[in-house]
Amino acid sequence: MITFLEVARRELRFAVRSLLRAPFAAAVMIAILAAGIGLNTAVYSVLYGILLRPYPYASPERIVRIASAPTKDPGNRVGVSLPDFEDFRHDTRTVQDLSAWTTERINLIDEGVAVPVDAGVISPGLFAALGVKLAIGREFLPEEDIPGGDSNKVILSHALWDKRFNRDPAILGRAIRTSLGSFTVVGVASPGFLFPQDSALWIPIESELRARNGSRQMRFYRKYRVVARLRDGVSLQAAQENFRQIGTRLQLDYAGTNRDILPVVEPLRAVETSAMRPYVLLLMAGAGLVLLVCCTNLANLLLARLSVREREFAVRAAVGAGRRHLLLQLLTENSILAIAGAFLGVVLASSLLAALPRMIPTDVPFWIRFDLDRNVLLFTCAVTIGTIATFGLIPLLKSSRSDLEGLLRKGSRGTPATSRLRRGLIIGEVALSAVLLVCAGLLLKSLNRLETVDPGFQPGNVLAIQLSPFKPGSAQQRIEAASDYFRKVIASIGQVPGVVVVGATDGLPYTPDSEDRPSYNMEVQGAGSVERAYRGPGSVIDITPQYFEAMGIPLLQGRAFNDQDKTTSEKVIILSERAARFLFPGRSPIGGQVRHNTNGMADPWSRVVGVVGNVRYKADEKSEGMEMYYPSAQWEFESAYVAVRFQGSPAGFENAVRQAVASVDAETGIDEMKTMDALMNETLWQQRSWGFVLAGFAATTLLLAAVGLYGVMAYSVSLRRTEIGIRAALGATPRTIFGDVTREGVYLAAAGAAIGLLVALGVTRLLRTMLYGVPPGDPVTFLLAALVLIAVAAVASALPGLRAANMDPVKVLRN
Repeated sequence: MITFLEVARRELRFAVRSLLRAPFAAAVMIAILAAGIGLNTAVYSVLYGILLRPYPYASPERIVRIASAPTKDPGNRVGVSLPDFEDFRHDTRTVQDLSAWTTERINLIDEGVAVPVDAGVISPGLFAALGVKLAIGREFLPEEDIPGGDSNKVILSHALWDKRFNRDPAILGRAIRTSLGSFTVVGVASPGFLFPQDSALWIPIESELRARNGSRQMRFYRKYRVVARLRDGVSLQAAQENFRQIGTRLQLDYAGTNRDILPVVEPLRAVETSAMRPYVLLLMAGAGLVLLVCCTNLANLLLARLSVREREFAVRAAVGAGRRHLLLQLLTENSILAIAGAFLGVVLASSLLAALPRMIPTDVPFWIRFDLDRNVLLFTCAVTIGTIATFGLIPLLKSSRSDLEGLLRKGSRGTPATSRLRRGLIIGEVALSAVLLVCAGLLLKSLNRLETVDPGFQPGNVLAIQLSPFKPGSAQQRIEAASDYFRKVIASIGQVPGVVVVGATDGLPYTPDSEDRPSYNMEVQGAGSVERAYRGPGSVIDITPQYFEAMGIPLLQGRAFNDQDKTTSEKVIILSERAARFLFPGRSPIGGQVRHNTNGMADPWSRVVGVVGNVRYKADEKSEGMEMYYPSAQWEFESAYVAVRFQGSPAGFENAVRQAVASVDAETGIDEMKTMDALMNETLWQQRSWGFVLAGFAATTLLLAAVGLYGVMAYSVSLRRTEIGIRAALGATPRTIFGDVTREGVYLAAAGAAIGLLVALGVTRLLRTMLYGVPPGDPVTFLLAALVLIAVAAVASALPGLRAANMDPVKVLRN
């Protein structure tokens, strides 16, 4: 053991001294390794946090989510109605612990001040379905979620209990006030549990229905999601078939509401991560390519260093150092480089992960987090070992096959075989860079298309405020109270300096509440009957009279709503241009009678009084929906966004707007306040964030390829000094010599680019679902990638070319 330690200590000392003899080269190699390992560690932390981290539930593989899917659009997902949920619970033989849930933004009234919080509205059994135990107290009882039951119960999140109630051990049985009424605390959730995203508390479904005078019998009202647990021994496929059978029966029994709907059973984790999964896998693949380019570059640098040290190794072999000892020495040096690079890589990864939350502006499932835990650091160790093997293997093999005695007799600064190998590595680097460059270019071009698409309104200088002024009472009382509240809020905000116009809506574009467009049946009244019906994706939106002006939506025909459109007046409607074209082809819709009739629940006929421009509700929506606008004064309007248009930027006016809202009702807090530009940017956060990250990866590989190409060409020039000196002495001009050297580098890059672009043709097909308005084989993107690669190669090769062209043939030949 002592001998081994002494040998190890001696080898380490010698390796460190050897590296310090060329400190700049060692620093460059460590920096390259740090970049490759750091990027891979950071991206793996993201992948692990989203796709691999253990689910915080018991037996997570058995937890499923049940939603509904239109038979004509099976990729779309809508909710489940409470009657359907009861049928599922009664008829299923494959799942247990079914619990329905939805989310609600409510106000927690604390000392007369409204504090907006996210509430989970659930049926009993949610915590059992997820296998989560409460910190104190109990879950809701079945009798607390039935009509007439004592349903005003609440379970607090551990964070809310800690922040608002100072972990009061006597919290159970205490009453708290909310905008939905007074609730008695029966439990506190375990630390960290915030299902589904950021819930501060949970209340029974019945309590929310009772506060809003809602009904459990509305089979068409698909507001809820369902979570359940597979029974022992039941596969996901068996559960899916079981619910398909239940759905088919409901289609026959309730054709009016269920004819075009079937339930869908999916793993809960897959549902929660489906939107991020393809981007995360793409980033992991991109980071892997960066690491591979780093290893290739390092192998090139080590080959160059090995060529310089070949005579050193020959001398050491001559004085008794065996080939095995020399290989051990190289491996030790490579290990030191890799360990130093890994250490700095972890520091880099930590910095990148610290900046990550700023790239994710929206809520993600509460259990997702990104940190350098044990599993991520184990991955870093594995990457480090793999890196040592990858970038050190080629130089080690080259060294093991060297004729050390011949080198000592003749001397050497490289061989044709070494030069060919280094050129092959450069071609590989450029090919990998080409693949990343094309992928990043396609994503950024798609992002540009999304950012420049016409939304149908003017988002500049508009501040959006979400308010939920709920007051208990009958439906008519709630409509009147909400209408009065928003009328006062609009008037109060209108007094803020710089405000041009204020409007409100319950369906603001580019918000999570309105981005999904369900299918609607719209009917046109004929002579005593339905003359025409249209079914398609759309949005039914309640608005105040000045909403169109506040949002900059153009009025194309007729009039906007006004203060005369009340509950006691004739029902009226305004259609989007597309809806008017569908419902009234070839004629003016003004004066026509239209109604919304979905699942057999028909609204009263409404007279069309205007037509406005089409509006997108999210940038990447694939189908062309139609918008139907109703005056908020004629329909229930309890939670809404207020759109405030300013003369200039809204920045700096937020506090004045908050004060204007609070002056109307201090117990109605502002749920959210953002500019329309910010809301629109948030909907594209994945395309923007991951697209720019991949572009950063592509730039990194491009820089590394340029450095590698420069090194190869500079090394080639140093080996050809005598040849270049002779050619110059025989009359070759500096321009000719410069062109020959530069052309050789460009040829290498062109070969790598050709290979990479061919590979990219196949790889980019996997990006099809991530692209908007850009084909995977977009010729412009491929051409630009090729031109960038050639241009960078020309610059990288020009520097050694200039050095060769400026050589003094007399000095070269004399030496």
